Amino acid sequence: MARRSRSRNVSGLNQVKPLEAVSDTNKTNLKLTYPVRYIHNSTITGERYEWNGAGSVVSVHADDVATLLGKYKKNGCCGASPQKNYIFVEVN
Repeated sequence: MARRSRSRNVSGLNQVKPLEAVSDTNKTNLKLTYPVRYIHNSTITGERYEWNGAGSVVSVHADDVATLLGKYKKNGCCGASPQKNYIFVEVN
């Protein structure tokens, strides 16, 4: 008995635009300040960034920097503390 292929001809679906090459001048190093593994999938550039614990540094595209630098962890119950503990810091 012959096997049938299960693939379908669906033109136009699942087509992904290739991302443009990014030079190192468009990147900034961000350091994670918390002892966790943190993964960020950018909705702006489509890049995936991964930090492995406090102190780990990853080179991030300039378009994603503002989003990541704005992330913070609230202290206290239900975020009662007015202090913001930012998750990332910029390093040279």
